[in-house]
Amino acid sequence: MAFNFYDRNKGVGFRAVLRPDISDKIGGELHNLMKKVADGTANEEERVRCDELKKALQDRYMDVDLEEMFTMMEPAFPIPKPARILQSLRCETCGEMAMESRTRRFGGKTLCLPCFERMEQKT
Repeated sequence: MAFNFYDRNKGVGFRAVLRPDISDKIGGELHNLMKKVADGTANEEERVRCDELKKALQDRYMDVDLEEMFTMMEPAFPIPKPARILQSLRCETCGEMAMESRTRRFGGKTLCLPCFERMEQKT
């Protein structure tokens, strides 16, 4: 897991990469249990153990120093362009506002993506 941070005003940035060893022995066991829980094959004892390990890993992340948790390096990508600010439009079905690029026209109406997908599936 990695994160890139940039300061556009100064033209600098850094990349923080989560160290794989930060989860100690918890990570491997937790990964296997989460897979079993997700696919419905975990028994009650495994579900409880999974919850315990999640809590232990959360505690580990909250207690460890950032320098121990992440490897710092140069960003992997150049500074991204600033996001375009687009108009907000009201969905004519649900009434919620959505960024123009996240709307579609259907049957002469402006719809947010969830409403558009529901309408499109009906036809």
